[in-house]
Amino acid sequence: MIENLWRGVAIVYTSTGEETAKKIGNWIKEEKEIPAVEIEYSKSDFPSLWNCYDSIIFVMALEGTVRTVCRLAKSKDKDPPIIAIDDLGRYVIPVLGGHWGANDIAQEISSFLKGMPVITTASELFNKVSVEAIARKLVAKVENPDAIVKVNSALLKGEEVCTDGFRLDGLDEGDHCSFVITVMKKDYPGKKVVRLSFLPLHIGIGSKKEVDVDLIEKGIREVLTKLDIPLSRVWDISSIRVEVGEVAKRLGKPFVLYGKEQINSFSNPCLTPQSEKLKEVGIKGVAEVCALMSAGENPRLVLRKVKIGSSATLAIATSEQT
Repeated sequence: MIENLWRGVAIVYTSTGEETAKKIGNWIKEEKEIPAVEIEYSKSDFPSLWNCYDSIIFVMALEGTVRTVCRLAKSKDKDPPIIAIDDLGRYVIPVLGGHWGANDIAQEISSFLKGMPVITTASELFNKVSVEAIARKLVAKVENPDAIVKVNSALLKGEEVCTDGFRLDGLDEGDHCSFVITVMKKDYPGKKVVRLSFLPLHIGIGSKKEVDVDLIEKGIREVLTKLDIPLSRVWDISSIRVEVGEVAKRLGKPFVLYGKEQINSFSNPCLTPQSEKLKEVGIKGVAEVCALMSAGENPRLVLRKVKIGSSATLAIATSEQT
């Protein structure tokens, strides 16, 4: 489950939980190869974390976690999975989104910490998926959101739901079910249907001065394969390094070159906090900023920046207005 949290995991901690928080963060980054940030509770912008990360882990008292998330929770199929862990990592508790990933995340983290997962939902409700989660995984837009409630209800009840035009583990492929989630442009008489449309993807690349074109090309291909996204869905590749244009040429994609002033004038609440190195060179960020700027109006991150070897970073963004 954790390996599918492409927008990353925010780990919020109080002073007594810092060691456990950093231990979890390093494990997620190194073993799961998913972006993770550790943030002190007092420095956390919770509305931004809620909207910008695929899961939030609190390493602190359960009571404090509950008081914090109560004012942000909206609905079980839209809130990010929320986990609470005590300072010593002994108990791992899904707080919100148990059916939508929190139970699975808790199981994985507790196994790593050798702690105890505290699962309170019925076992038959494990591993359920929602229409919203499917759309996020496919990086797709729901064209008829009014149909979501009925299909989500069918998924939660274990009724037969089919996918048409794509495959998803646990669901049948085809159009023979009473409930269908589809990317196909066809009619489904008498069925409850959720229609999805794939969104265009924009790749941003950050690199050291010595640009390794071969490494970056290989990295792009490997990341897309890991995410199960075909190269054909990538609209463009952008960077502040002109040499990255050679990568775009090899992959048959347009190249967008940005300048340092453009980068530093861009603002988005979901940007990964600056590293000390970026602060030293006086730049806000590269991979995420380039990807988000290329995506156009109301952009959002699909993949928070990840490392390509030791000399480059990659991020992916999209927008429903592209």
